[in-house]
Amino acid sequence: MENHDIRILQFERRQSENNVFRGNAGQLPTLDLVGSAELSIEDADLEVADFDVEGPPRIEQVSIDGSEQRVFNAAVELNYTLFDGFRGKYRYRQLQSQNRTTELSTRIEMENTLLEVAIAYLDVLRERENVKVREENLVISEERLMRIREDRAFGTATELDVLNAEVNFNADTIEVTSAKTDLENTRRNLSFLLGMEDEEVPNPVDQFSVNRDLKKDALLANALEENGALLLAEEQIKNAELGKNISVSGRYPSISLRGSYGYFRQRIDASNLPLIETLGVTAGVTLRYNLFNGSQRNREIQNREISIKSNREQLKSIQKEIRTEVMNTYSRYSNTLEQIRLSRLNLETAEKNFENSREAFQLGQITSIELREAQVNLLNEQLRINNLTFLAKQNEFVLLILSGRFFSDEI
Repeated sequence: MENHDIRILQFERRQSENNVFRGNAGQLPTLDLVGSAELSIEDADLEVADFDVEGPPRIEQVSIDGSEQRVFNAAVELNYTLFDGFRGKYRYRQLQSQNRTTELSTRIEMENTLLEVAIAYLDVLRERENVKVREENLVISEERLMRIREDRAFGTATELDVLNAEVNFNADTIEVTSAKTDLENTRRNLSFLLGMEDEEVPNPVDQFSVNRDLKKDALLANALEENGALLLAEEQIKNAELGKNISVSGRYPSISLRGSYGYFRQRIDASNLPLIETLGVTAGVTLRYNLFNGSQRNREIQNREISIKSNREQLKSIQKEIRTEVMNTYSRYSNTLEQIRLSRLNLETAEKNFENSREAFQLGQITSIELREAQVNLLNEQLRINNLTFLAKQNEFVLLILSGRFFSDEI
């Protein structure tokens, strides 16, 4: 499937995975190559003290116009944090948690998108079945019109009967045309969701079945463990707790190691040391401990604690919301199955009634209006069962998503 939203989510998922590495958490050393060159030309006035004479030193004044100073520096620098109050460890775990959050968010968006695709697929099947039912109904209306016209020719039907039959035939023709338009619209919607051109979308198969064995208690228990929104809320709590640990780590000192190997050259015209040149290794350890930062760290920790409490409260709200959604959707699901059962009984009755009415009409025992009434009743029951069947399958999809089983169950 080439759905654009899903492809975008996959790119975001890869980007999130790339962010999870220890270097992004500050746990790896850094190695830099640095260099600089500087040239300055100045007019210099110098006073040079001569201490070799007796008494006070003799001061000589020297003026140099256009004195040049050249400085060259190149080095390889290594920096590594030996200890930072476990900030790097918690930061790496937070990156993992953020990646998990992105993964769950992607899963939720993909579930919603795939649900939308599944519903669009069902809509195509439903509208195609509606077209089939209405076309069959149109054939019945055409047969009825032809029969009434024949009866009119023999004087056994009135002109009013013919007009009524023509009105019914034209109305059914309009319904067929409208149903075909709805079918084309649903196909275009499905092709968009699949990321395909209209002519590339294969004809959906008619074969599917509604799972009538879903159990409310099992769905609810699974939802409270595997629902994507619930898992996301739990991961956000972990992320907030890690954020607090990072803030607390600021209370500890940090120890860092630095080292460099470099070359330094300085030439100054107006100096007793006109040339300085060095090549070698420099190493050092730095200890840093913050004694006071205006209570910023304490406020930051307090805010982290508030965020944790807020996320925990949100988790409770989502748990209740998921429970309510499962109960409500299951109620619609089971009620729809019961309606299908009753509608099938009505359909059997409507089919028998229509066949009896058609025979009675041919024998002249009932009017064309009574036949039309039996025909409409049959049509309504056929359409009702069709719509209820697809509604039950749609509720089944929603229950699978709520229970976290949409990708694991065969649909």
